[in-house]
Amino acid sequence: MLSGGRDFPRIDVGQSIEHPHTRHRIVFRRTAASTGGEAVVIEAHLGPGSRGLGPQAHPQQEVRIQVVHGTLAFRVGRRQISLGVGERLTVPAGVTHTYWNAGSEPAHFVAEIRPALDFEALLERHFRQEDR
Repeated sequence: MLSGGRDFPRIDVGQSIEHPHTRHRIVFRRTAASTGGEAVVIEAHLGPGSRGLGPQAHPQQEVRIQVVHGTLAFRVGRRQISLGVGERLTVPAGVTHTYWNAGSEPAHFVAEIRPALDFEALLERHFRQEDR
């Protein structure tokens, strides 16, 4: 148990999950357990034209994103934003957002989610539901 007695799902640093149809892949770089619940850091990889998670909002979590490769589009609230390599975006807690690969080559970004809360479990549920 960490951070005020919370149990965290057993996700290991370096573990990855991948959707078998979309090939959307997430690699866990820092986990709730490794940060004492302070954050989760992931790398997300999307093929050309692939969509990420559907519209979502995290009432108590801020999401900080940096594009590493390719071009990504984000819808944050009512705004649509396109980001290239090295560009950053912060999504405040409670704001609905989604993302997709807007380019013709693979895209890759790093996201830091603070605090961790149940973000890892949310990702696992999402990928399991898409497997059906």
